[in-house]
Amino acid sequence: SFALTEANAPTIAGICARLDGLPLAIELAAARANILPPQAMLKRLESRLLVLTGGARDLPARQQTLRSTIEWSHELLDEGEQRIFRRLAVFEGGRTLEAIEAICGPEIEPNAHSSAGLKSLATLSVDVLDEVASLVDKSLLNREEQIEGGEPRFVMLETIHEYARERLVESGEAQEIGERHARFFLDLAEKAEPELNGDEQEFWLGRLEDEYDNIRAALRWAPEHAPELGLRLAGALWLFWEIRGYLSETRHMLSELLSQPRTLAHTIERAKALHTAGNLADTQGGHEAALDYYNESLAIYRELGDRRGAARPLNGLGLVAWSQGDFVSARSFLEESLAIKRELTNPSSISIALNNLGLVAHAQGDYTTARAYLEESLTIDRKLKDKDAIATSLVNLGAVAIDDGRYEEASPLLMEGLALFNDVGDIRGIADGIENLVGLVGQTGNFDRAPVLGGMAEALRDEASTPMLGPERVRYEHFLEITRSQVSPVNWDDQWAMGRRLAQDLERAMEYIMGSSVTD
Repeated sequence: SFALTEANAPTIAGICARLDGLPLAIELAAARANILPPQAMLKRLESRLLVLTGGARDLPARQQTLRSTIEWSHELLDEGEQRIFRRLAVFEGGRTLEAIEAICGPEIEPNAHSSAGLKSLATLSVDVLDEVASLVDKSLLNREEQIEGGEPRFVMLETIHEYARERLVESGEAQEIGERHARFFLDLAEKAEPELNGDEQEFWLGRLEDEYDNIRAALRWAPEHAPELGLRLAGALWLFWEIRGYLSETRHMLSELLSQPRTLAHTIERAKALHTAGNLADTQGGHEAALDYYNESLAIYRELGDRRGAARPLNGLGLVAWSQGDFVSARSFLEESLAIKRELTNPSSISIALNNLGLVAHAQGDYTTARAYLEESLTIDRKLKDKDAIATSLVNLGAVAIDDGRYEEASPLLMEGLALFNDVGDIRGIADGIENLVGLVGQTGNFDRAPVLGGMAEALRDEASTPMLGPERVRYEHFLEITRSQVSPVNWDDQWAMGRRLAQDLERAMEYIMGSSVTD
C-alpha cells in the first residue's frame, strides 16, 4: 500500500542515498516500510546493519539481511585481505595509496613524532598494493574518478564501511590504527603549514581539502586518545581554516581539546592552539573569547621566552582592538608585533602586521599612511607569491582608494583581488571584495548592481559564518544606505534575492562580477 508522493519523495531519495543505492539494501529497507514511516527509517539508518534484516525467507541466508550479505563476502577474503579491510575503516572520505600503506600496512619503527611508539601489529602477508587490488576486484573498495595525473583515491560504500568499523573494533587494533591515522595526517598538516604562505599555496590547500574528512576524523579521535597530538594538528591548520572558512565546527573541536587535563600544561603547542582559537573566535565576532585566548597564549609564549610566538597573539590583540574601535590600542599591539617580526625576519608575518596596521590607519581616515602600509605588505606578498595575502592587500588598497575618492584606481585592485580569492577558495575574502564593490558602484552611480552584489556577499558570509566586524560594518551600512535610496524597494528586494541565488554557484557569481565594469 506504500505510495511515493511529493511529500515523501525527498526522504525516500535520502534513504536510497544513505544505502549507497545498493539494490539489496533498498529492498530490505522497503520490507520495513510497513512499520517504519520514511522519516523514522532515515533517522534509524545511521545504524544500517541493525535495521536492514528480514528479507524474503525463500532467499539464501546471506540475502536475508544486509549484514549477512556483507559477512558472506568478508568470509571469502583471506586473512591478509580481512586485516587490511578492517584497517581501512579508520579513514573517512577517500584514501590514497600512500596513506593506506602508511596506516594499514606492515608495522614500522616509531618515528620521531611518536610519543611512545605503536604497539606491535600483525604484518600483512603480502604487498599492500596487491591487497588493495584484490579488495577493488571484490567490490569492497572502489577507486574514485581522478583528474589526469592525480593520485588515485579509494572509497568504501558507507554500508561496507560500517561493517569494517565493527571488525576493526573487534580486532583490538582500533587504538593503534587510530594513532597511525592521526599521526599521518598531523605530518601532512605540519608539512603543509609553511607552504600556505608561498607559491605552492593552491596545491597545499587542495591537498588539505582532499583529506579534510580524514583530518576532521583525527581531530574527533584526539581528545580522548591523544589530546596533545590534537593541539599540534589544530595549530598547524589555522591558516587553512581561515582561508577555507572552516570556523564553527573547528572552534568547538578546539575548545574541547584545550579543556582536556593533558593539554593544560604551558607548552608551545598549547600557546599556538590558543592563538588559533583566538583567530577563529575573533573572525566570527567572538571578541571576548578571543581576548581570553590571545592573552593566555601571549602569557605562555612570554613565560617560555618565545618572542617569535609572542608576536602572533600580539597581532590578534591588535585586531580585536581594531574591531572594537580602540585604534590607539590596536596600533600599539600591532607595532609591537611588527617590531618583533622585523627583528626576526619573518616576511609573511611582517606582511600580516603591515596589512593590519593599514586597516587601523584606514579606519582613522589616514589614507596616506594606510596606503604606505598596504603597499609594503603587497610588495612582500608578491615576492612570496602568496595569492591569498596578495588578494587581501589588493582589496584593502581598493577600499582605501574608494574612501579617498580614487574610483578608477579602486576597480582593478578589487577585481584582481577577487580573482585571486576565487583561485584559493577564500569565501570570506570574496565577500569582502564584493562588499567593497557595493561601495564603489554607490560612489560611481551604477546603483542597479548594488543589490545583486549585496545579496551575493550576504549569502557568502552566511556560508562562511563570518559576520562583518566593527569598522567594516559601519562603513558597509553607509554604502548600502547610499545605494538603496537610488533603487525602488521592489527592485532592490528582487535583485538582492537574485544575488543570493547567484552565490550558490560561485562560478556564475564570478562571471557576473567580472562581466562588466563597475565604473561605467
